[in-house]
Amino acid sequence: MKKTIKADKKRKILKEEFLNDNALLQATMEENRDVTIGVRFVEHPLVGIKKHILTRLSIYDYMSDYDNLIKIANDSSAVAVFTKTDEGLQLDRLYDAEEHEFALSEFIDIVYEKKFPELALDKHLVLKNTN
Repeated sequence: MKKTIKADKKRKILKEEFLNDNALLQATMEENRDVTIGVRFVEHPLVGIKKHILTRLSIYDYMSDYDNLIKIANDSSAVAVFTKTDEGLQLDRLYDAEEHEFALSEFIDIVYEKKFPELALDKHLVLKNTN
């Protein structure tokens, strides 16, 4: 989040989608730079709105590969972030939209299997079936 409302207003919201009543997935761009993918949520009424940044994409990757690089679980409880590698799309981060935390790297494969049973990964966390 920006430190002032004025600075926050300079963001261009390219896309937003509610994951639940307290989690808003947003793609924003500031000053024609890279696209920031993040989740905004209210941690506590006294604290206000917070934001967790999931990843940053070039405008080219955002326009051409957003749906491949950012996957939302069928029940909207999690967001998987993939990066392009020579082997394919590799799972980079996994965000729990209900707990507002990232899965630990040691257990990311287990959590991913639970949240995304329809999208299998290989042993190197590379997506097996890209549609």
